[in-house]
Amino acid sequence: EALASFLDTCLYSRMVEDKIILDFKRTEDKQTQLSGVDLILTTGTRDVKVDEKSTLQYINKDIPTFAMEIYYRGNTGWFLKDGLQTDAYLLVWPRAATTDLGAIAAEDFTLCDCMLIYKQVLRKYVNKFLSDEELLSAARALDSLDQLRDCEAHSSVILTAADSSTYSKLGLRLTCTPKYQSNQRLYHK
Repeated sequence: EALASFLDTCLYSRMVEDKIILDFKRTEDKQTQLSGVDLILTTGTRDVKVDEKSTLQYINKDIPTFAMEIYYRGNTGWFLKDGLQTDAYLLVWPRAATTDLGAIAAEDFTLCDCMLIYKQVLRKYVNKFLSDEELLSAARALDSLDQLRDCEAHSSVILTAADSSTYSKLGLRLTCTPKYQSNQRLYHK
């Protein structure tokens, strides 16, 4: 709520003053918000339903990227979920005088880097590289990696330290045949 209040005062109100938009209205009911609409921007030609996404968990950090939710806890994430009314995302990287999210107020925010991007433009760009089905499949695979914990794996050659580390991070118990990948090396660094 604090960030929304800051954006209403310092972004959307100024967009109205500068005649970039005619008006804005923040949605109040939970059902509309769950349908992917935090506010509606009124332009000269149409209403744009906006879903605000922020990096509040990484406040005051220089993060040059933004994560789109593909899959979350067994469900399709907001980026791929069918039926949402979102026309555009407002991606927000906030700065504030405090990082205590439990006590933060609108006055604590000092700056926000924002990017308004239309959902269909972003989806079309992403789909140049992967289809929605491929994205969802990859996300499900990543979500299932925890199921590998405490499983056993065997390699027919001695793995490099980096490869062994990957198996360890996944929680796999690894065994290797005492044979190097190449006769050229006697050991791995």
